[in-house]
Amino acid sequence: MGRVAGPMTRTATDAALLLNVLSRPDPRDFMSLPFSEQTYAENIEKLEPRQLKIGFPADMNVGLPVHPEVRAAGQAAAKALAKAGATVEEMRSFLTPEMLDGMARFFEARSYNDFMQLPAARQEKVLPFIAEWCSWRAARFSGRDVMQAYTLVVAMREAAVAACQRFDYVLSPTSPILAYEAGLAAPETIRETRYRISPSPCLTTCRSSRPPPSTGAGAPTACRSEFS
Repeated sequence: MGRVAGPMTRTATDAALLLNVLSRPDPRDFMSLPFSEQTYAENIEKLEPRQLKIGFPADMNVGLPVHPEVRAAGQAAAKALAKAGATVEEMRSFLTPEMLDGMARFFEARSYNDFMQLPAARQEKVLPFIAEWCSWRAARFSGRDVMQAYTLVVAMREAAVAACQRFDYVLSPTSPILAYEAGLAAPETIRETRYRISPSPCLTTCRSSRPPPSTGAGAPTACRSEFS
């Protein structure tokens, strides 16, 4: 359970080509889904927009506020899909502040455990921001605190899957904010709010029967989102 690497491309076709490779079996991933033999790049050409039902969560209403440019890009993509004949419905947020904080606490605890197992010499090489992020409260967590956080992660996954069941695809910004400087450990807004993270449905297993598309603030992209 953790961060999942997936394709981020400028076109859905390019993302489908990458999925042809990424979805193949890998014995090192003991939590992978059963392999399904299909060619995503071919399947995408067969999609008929008029037969698709697409969910659009414009705002998760927790975490950092959605930047106007990000909101505009998502709305433009939704309008384009609707114009092509797809049924686009706005999704209500399924995420609560408690769920988001539970996920943050769970990953802080896991990262703190990893950090504490490093020899002192290697701990000194860890970015100070990361060392502080994973220890500012996790150092005082009890076993019960960690299990409560994990329970909220599971509840978040359950809520996300349930919210997506009615849709073929979910259109979601990959992040509520614009890109920040590459040299920063995190956006200044996150540093100022004591490491609070901001979600998108892609972060929380927002998955229907097909890979959900997502849009960045500028060019549409597509991603396969699995929180496994």
